[in-house]
Amino acid sequence: MSFLPFFCACRTALAIGALLVAQTGAFAARPARAADAPAVIRIETSDYDLSAEPSYGVAAGIFARHGISLEIQSAIEGGANMVRDVAAGKADVGFSNLISIAGAIQAGAPIILIAPAGLYDRQSPPNAIVVAPNSAIKTAKDLNGKNISSPSGPGSAGALAPAAWIDQHGGDSKTVHFVTGIKPADLPAALASGAVAAGEVGDPQLTMLLQLGAVRTFAAPFDAEGDHYLLAGFVASRAWVSANPDVAHRFVAAMTETAHWANTHRAETGTILAAHLKLTPPVMAAMSRTLYAETLTPETIAPPLATAVKYGVIKPMTADELLAASAF
Repeated sequence: MSFLPFFCACRTALAIGALLVAQTGAFAARPARAADAPAVIRIETSDYDLSAEPSYGVAAGIFARHGISLEIQSAIEGGANMVRDVAAGKADVGFSNLISIAGAIQAGAPIILIAPAGLYDRQSPPNAIVVAPNSAIKTAKDLNGKNISSPSGPGSAGALAPAAWIDQHGGDSKTVHFVTGIKPADLPAALASGAVAAGEVGDPQLTMLLQLGAVRTFAAPFDAEGDHYLLAGFVASRAWVSANPDVAHRFVAAMTETAHWANTHRAETGTILAAHLKLTPPVMAAMSRTLYAETLTPETIAPPLATAVKYGVIKPMTADELLAASAF
């Protein structure tokens, strides 16, 4: 599912704002001539604010101004799946969490980290560990030996942050069992039945469940990795970049411009997100909104890599090494 069916309705409202977007970017992109056919980029992403920059950029006309037409493809949920699709040539660009990206590059996958996505900010966490409203769980130690629902399972970014949080707060993550396959809408029933003692869920589903009184917030697990850092990014096929260096540079420039526009046009992006996900005004008003990184920097990349190395999810790798491996 993509955001594209909603773009036509949003274009008129966004046109004036889009004209005001600053022409910024780490790379100088060649403006597309009117006679040029737009370069088509096949991209896989998820239906979350964290990964919605491509959709916002299309709606604002940013990619069109850079001579790019994005073909947003449906994908199996999960960053590792999109990395595999890009490496296999099923897509030119794909969204993934930073840890899956680093692990894939270390394993020799023919991909590079081409652009950043959303940032984590302790002041506005986009997800939480939740428990049943009447749960007796009060401390991290109470989770020892328990089942926790995770969107992506052991060894992933989605399970790594809760494990780090549990250990930092007096529990023992080695005794915790991370369970996959429970959808956010089914989590309250799983909590009530005792199938899991807690679950990790992100916005907007988190806000929906809280407003229904179906769960209560227990912890913000990604606090364990730092206060402000990069959660995810977009990878590109190394073969595609080598064959289309000009288009790749234009994509990076368009993403930089889109990040700035999205960060300064919350109302417009909120309209797009609400229409696509059918979110009510109370949910939109209460949910966490993503701040997007405009460039890739070692400072924002380092925290999640350090946690992943500590837990043996990836081999030792610095932020500078990841950026060097992704240079083009």
